[in-house]
Amino acid sequence: MKWTKTIITVVVCCTVSVGLLSSCGEKNCEHEFYLSDYVAPTATENGHNDYACLNCGTTYQEAIPATGETESPTDGGFGEEPAPSRTLDLLSFPAYSSSDSTAIAHLQYEAEILDFDNWKHENCYQICCGFSDDCFRRWELNDGYSEVTGTIYMRQGNSNSYWLEFYDGEQLIFTTSRLSATNTKVEFNFDVTGVEYLTMYGRKEGATAGTWIIADPIHITTVE
Repeated sequence: MKWTKTIITVVVCCTVSVGLLSSCGEKNCEHEFYLSDYVAPTATENGHNDYACLNCGTTYQEAIPATGETESPTDGGFGEEPAPSRTLDLLSFPAYSSSDSTAIAHLQYEAEILDFDNWKHENCYQICCGFSDDCFRRWELNDGYSEVTGTIYMRQGNSNSYWLEFYDGEQLIFTTSRLSATNTKVEFNFDVTGVEYLTMYGRKEGATAGTWIIADPIHITTVE
């Protein structure tokens, strides 16, 4: 069966002050934080993990202490090794802009939907596919990421064909294979090095109204 990772729910009280950039006092929100940014520490400067709430936008930051490492004879004289890359959940990123706040729906925990082959999905995403430009979401990447990978599935009850298109500004940079009754699962990956704004469109052919497809978390990898 196809399962996805559960986003950890963190409840942050307003009395916690260390590391918080904003509080939950007026929002009364049981936060669902995801890792929104990562800056690696160096030998002399701290790095940090940035977290943001899916529901209300509250953010906080965790410091990563400087490594204190010095140049070694085996590093070729170039100093420390490059920071390791991180893989994050693109669909959980706050949108820079979107056709609709429900263009991507996150179905959590008890929610379950069936794909075309009757496999059950929990804690997954639904992506709306429509005509023209009526189903899209745009993210600001600021040239900080290298690759996008993901898997989409034909939802039970769907007909015709569905696919995703990804743009860098106005330029089409990647199109997935089409989901259909004979191609019910599509895996994909593509390069986003140098992309400042990434836009994803949900497309369809043959239907007269918006139709949802299923997606596991679509991962995006930070630049090393």
